[in-house]
Amino acid sequence: MIIAFVAQKGGTGKTTLAVNVAVCSLDKNRCTALVDLDPQASASLWASRRASVEPDGLISEVCHPPLLARTLERLRARGATLSVLDTPPQNATAATHAAATADLVVIPVRPSAFDLAAVVDTVNLVKAAHKPALIVINAVPAGSNVGEEAQAALCEYGLPIVGRVGQRIIFQHAAAQGRGVIEMAPNSRASEEIRAMCTHILGRRSR
Repeated sequence: MIIAFVAQKGGTGKTTLAVNVAVCSLDKNRCTALVDLDPQASASLWASRRASVEPDGLISEVCHPPLLARTLERLRARGATLSVLDTPPQNATAATHAAATADLVVIPVRPSAFDLAAVVDTVNLVKAAHKPALIVINAVPAGSNVGEEAQAALCEYGLPIVGRVGQRIIFQHAAAQGRGVIEMAPNSRASEEIRAMCTHILGRRSR
């Protein structure tokens, strides 16, 4: 199965969600690959921190978008049963390649007016690829109703909204150590939200 995290706007938390989904996959004993299509290579940096502490079989690859299909074939040959793609913002070429090869596209959206206005570009790109897609509302501030307001606004796109993930410092602490929140704080609210999101995402059957 191939899962692509795609958002044309920056700052939506694609990398944070991608690496935490990869950790959830590893927790279920899947052979998992993390493919970094972003020139900033944040996902690859996270993976290198993880490998330096406790190598656990995660396969990390940096990939130029036109080589994605070939890279995924190589990863499958190495035993990867799940590949998680992290894409850059404002890069239609990378997003298009990722969506075209994915079995499922996940669109992270922050509950801000700017993000809600910008998500239409990503939704249109993904729908043009004719691939199943889900929306995750990410970095929801505590003690506010913006999550509910964002969900109401996003319903117009006709895509399933499968989770809300709060804005919590534990994500930064975990990323700094190459870990997922379910490893750093397994009983936390953040871990509960990530597990709920992963149940929807990882429960999807590949084509």
